[in-house]
Amino acid sequence: MNPALFRHRVIFQEYDPEAKNENGFPLPEDERYKNFHSSRAMIKTLNDKGSAYAFYEAATTHAKNTNSFVFRYSKLIHDKWISGKKLRIIFKGRKLEVLSVINDNEANKTLTIVGREII
Repeated sequence: MNPALFRHRVIFQEYDPEAKNENGFPLPEDERYKNFHSSRAMIKTLNDKGSAYAFYEAATTHAKNTNSFVFRYSKLIHDKWISGKKLRIIFKGRKLEVLSVINDNEANKTLTIVGREII
C-alpha cells in the first residue's frame, strides 16, 4: 500500500439526534453533526476508470456528485457504520453523506466509503 496515494485529509462526523444548545433547545439539523475522526484518504471520482463501484452506486442513486474514498482500515469507522450511525464526511469544505462503507475483501486493510455530496 503506497502511503503517497492517501494524500487527502477528510473529517468524519457523526449525527447526534439529541444535540442541544446551551439553553437546552434542539440544534438545527445541520449543526447536530460532531467531528469524531480525521484521516487521510485516496479519492476516486466517477472519471476514474478503476472506479466501477462508484459508477454503479451513482447510477442507482442518480447522484451527480458521488465520490468513493479509500482509507486504511479503521475499526472505529466500520463499527459506527455497522451499528447504524448516520455519518458524513467533510472534504475540502464540502459535505458528503456516507452511502456505504465496505471492508475491501474482508481483509481489514482498507475501507471503501461511497459518499454523495449534500447540496
